[in-house]
Amino acid sequence: MRTTRWAAIGTLMAISTAACGSGQGDTAGSSQAAKAERRADGSTVVATAEEVARKARGKVKCPARVKTADRPAAAPVDDILGVRPGLAFDEAVNLVLCSNEQLVLGPTTAGFDLRTFGQTIRQGFSASPAREELAYSSEAYMRKMSEEMALRSGNAVGRPALNPGESEWFVATMGMPGSEQVIAAAREEWFPEGRNPTPAAVRDALVEKYGRPTRAQEAGGRVYLAWVRDAAGRLLTEGTGGQARCRGLSSPKGGFDLSPECALIVEAVIHARRDNPALASSFDVGVLDQGRGWALLNSTQAGLQAMDRSRQEAEIQAAAGNAAKPRL
Repeated sequence: MRTTRWAAIGTLMAISTAACGSGQGDTAGSSQAAKAERRADGSTVVATAEEVARKARGKVKCPARVKTADRPAAAPVDDILGVRPGLAFDEAVNLVLCSNEQLVLGPTTAGFDLRTFGQTIRQGFSASPAREELAYSSEAYMRKMSEEMALRSGNAVGRPALNPGESEWFVATMGMPGSEQVIAAAREEWFPEGRNPTPAAVRDALVEKYGRPTRAQEAGGRVYLAWVRDAAGRLLTEGTGGQARCRGLSSPKGGFDLSPECALIVEAVIHARRDNPALASSFDVGVLDQGRGWALLNSTQAGLQAMDRSRQEAEIQAAAGNAAKPRL
């Protein structure tokens, strides 16, 4: 089976804390921070999460407007809150931001290994809840970095990146510059404190939207569901070769493969609460059109190569009339 993989293409590190000052607790860059009361961890608030969201989101117009044609009536459901394969990049951005007023856009550090010939291809974006902007004293900042390093090394267990009631997104896109389209989208949602549904209720809601799953498993406090179609659009039943080969993504942090042998894949994971497995803490759901993504990836690469050939030919023609003569 011919496949190509969406994978990490670089590392981006963003530190939302504004700055670290002197060991005596000075903070930099904000008179507001200087006047704010210092918290127990040695930080002061430069801007609240709401203020950060307002500034980062700009003039988002909701409800989102979508000009791309609706999917055919007989086609399978392929969206997450309206975000679906085939939408234009900007349409997806608008839909995602309108799904929650606290969401702000971020980059994606993964993508396909394309030869771009100097062109910029938007291969997707992420969206997560805005966080308050903090400033730290030098001592507090170093302590915070040490604690985070311990968490990453597995020596300590931290709370999830999302809080109850929050959600985050990942959207993958592909296409020629300015014409990128969605090929995959994934969303993670944590239920509000005290309003956790049962895993069965979450599953029922997913089945109501996407239909009867072609794969269902339960293990380790998680329920895994998948709706898998081959290149002909046929649902693949459990145990078939295509069911095993055609995989999608559910988590915004996941990767995926593209193949011309697979088509629309929806995957979901329901997570039970650790302290009460009879209730769900969160769920992930993702949509991926492998066939569309494969075709779009290849057509984009061919289009970029054609653009570069045209550039080279134009330079050759221009050089024919004004090329410098060698000095011998």
